[in-house]
Amino acid sequence: MENFVIIDGLKVRYIEEGSGATVLLLHGLALGSSLEVYAKNIPILAKAGLRAIAYDLPAFGLTSQPQDYSDEFRTEFILKFMDALGIEKTHIVGHSNAGTGPAMLALNHPNRLQGFIALTVFPLLPLLAEQRGGGVELPKNPPTLEDVRKSLERDFFNKSLITDEFVQLRYRMSTGKNFAAFLKARETEPDWYAGDAPLWKRFARTSLPKLYLYAKDDR
Repeated sequence: MENFVIIDGLKVRYIEEGSGATVLLLHGLALGSSLEVYAKNIPILAKAGLRAIAYDLPAFGLTSQPQDYSDEFRTEFILKFMDALGIEKTHIVGHSNAGTGPAMLALNHPNRLQGFIALTVFPLLPLLAEQRGGGVELPKNPPTLEDVRKSLERDFFNKSLITDEFVQLRYRMSTGKNFAAFLKARETEPDWYAGDAPLWKRFARTSLPKLYLYAKDDR
C-alpha cells in the first residue's frame, strides 16, 4: 500500500507490508529507479514474517526533490526515515550505488543496523584491473521510451519482467524533474576508492552481519 510521510520538508513516498523484524529496501541510483523495483519482493518478505518497507529516495520516484543531493544527505536521510516510522533498528537491503549509505551507517551508527545485504554494490568490492580509471559518463538528454526499453533489456536477466507497463513507469520516472535531479545526485558522488582506506576496506572490518549478492556478469 502506497503511503507518504513528511521528512525534513520532503514528501516521501513509501510502501510497507507485514509485521515483525524490519527490513528496509533501498533502490539504486540508476536513472528512473524507484521503490517499484521491490514491488514483487515486499509481499514475499511480509509473508515470511517481516515488516518490509521500501521508499523513493530523495530525487527519485515520487519523493520531493531535495536541496542537498549529496551522498552524505542520502545517508543521514536513512536514519531520518527510520525515525519518522519509529524504526529503532533494521536490516537493510541496498542496491548498486545506494549501498554506500548503509555501509557508512555501519561505520558511524552501528547500533541502528542488524544486518546488511549488498546487492551488486560496486564500491564494496575492490576494483578489477579493467575497471580502474573508467568513470561513468552521464547522459546529456532525457531518454526516449525506446532508450528505456533498451536499457532494461540490457540490465534484466528475466526479460519477462520488462512489460509495457513497467517500461512506461520507468520512462515517467526518468524524465522531467527526475532527470535533472538524477544528474545532480550522480554528479555529487564521492570517489569511494580514494585514499589508503577505501570504503570497501573499512566496511569489511565492521562486525555487522553482511551478505554480498553479485551475479555472474555484474562486474
